[in-house]
Amino acid sequence: MTRQIILILILIISITATAQIKISGKIVDAKTNEALGYVNISLLQSDSSFVKGTETDERGVFVFNNIMPGNYNLCATYMGYNKSYTSLVNSQSNIDLGDIPLYTSDINLGEVTVKINVDGDKVTAAFHAASTEVRGILESSMSQLKQEMSQQGWQFDSEGVFGGMQEFLGQQQQQQAQQQQMRSMMNHARPDEYDDALAFSSSGKLQVMSATAVDYRV
Repeated sequence: MTRQIILILILIISITATAQIKISGKIVDAKTNEALGYVNISLLQSDSSFVKGTETDERGVFVFNNIMPGNYNLCATYMGYNKSYTSLVNSQSNIDLGDIPLYTSDINLGEVTVKINVDGDKVTAAFHAASTEVRGILESSMSQLKQEMSQQGWQFDSEGVFGGMQEFLGQQQQQQAQQQQMRSMMNHARPDEYDDALAFSSSGKLQVMSATAVDYRV
């Protein structure tokens, strides 16, 4: 009897594993056909409930493994591009969606303020945007930005994406105190000491040796 139960369980597991499918594709720029890396991909049920998430690799390729057959929507989001949806109806076997084009967005979504701190090879940044959509895009793009900064030899960390100026300026005021202290030190330094603030590493990359902060508005 025990042996029969074990055989039945093995059969059920085998059938379940066989039923699962793989969904793959590639995200490209609609105009240039260039592959887009680090695009956020969400697999949704037909009622928009979340199933799985991933991002494209450097070649623009994404893969979802071990997906149960059914109806799905595939959502792709990337900063500067319109959100894209692809419907998958009654998916029963492995699906290769091929190239999925993303179209650049021409909508003006308002001002974005970026506050950057540099300390040696460590970069921290805080973002402010009034638009909820822009904040969502910024938050979903942090891993992409961290990856690209790392490739340039920088350690990147986000202080957050803010919607309210009061919260954003609260962090800025703390950094202004640090900037004021730095200016005071520089004002009392000898001319030859200014050279200590910037230096080149043996690889030729510029390193900022003292902390500084810059605000950008785009």
